[in-house]
Amino acid sequence: SNVTYRPGVKMVKITTDPKTYAVDKGGVLHHVGSEQLAETLFGLNWNQRIDDVPDPFFINYKVGAPIAQASEYVPSDVMNTSPTIGIDKNFDDTMVTITIGNKDTGFVPKTMTIKKGTTVTWTNRDITAHTVVGSSFDSGTVNPGKSYSRTFNSVGSFTYACSIHPAMTGSIQVIN
Repeated sequence: SNVTYRPGVKMVKITTDPKTYAVDKGGVLHHVGSEQLAETLFGLNWNQRIDDVPDPFFINYKVGAPIAQASEYVPSDVMNTSPTIGIDKNFDDTMVTITIGNKDTGFVPKTMTIKKGTTVTWTNRDITAHTVVGSSFDSGTVNPGKSYSRTFNSVGSFTYACSIHPAMTGSIQVIN
């Protein structure tokens, strides 16, 4: 599965569902039923804290019970119990995955920062072949449903692109 939003930070929605959801631990979504409740939870600029999630990525979430009153969901408490998405999802921080989408969605996420020694796996979720080509690595053709992995053992900034679809680009910042 793909990474979900960090709990407590943003609300999400998809174009095929008019509901707005608050993100809880483990990618559980809770419907926020009114503007008044959204403002109570996320402040006056609540409507600027909503991101549209592409329909194919919505499968990475589970829908939980709607929020009936503000005391049922306190964003700061949720963020404190999930200080990073890695902790929230119980990820091994020495392994990360990047989804290869179509030529419009590109690489998801497009940019990331990782620690030295981390293995990055690009998985092709599109129906067409792609490549992952950087200055020091080349995946060759990555067919639909297949993956390519590389371990980053040196600190630096690494950009890459799909040689078949050059508009698809991404970058990885490797830190100690």
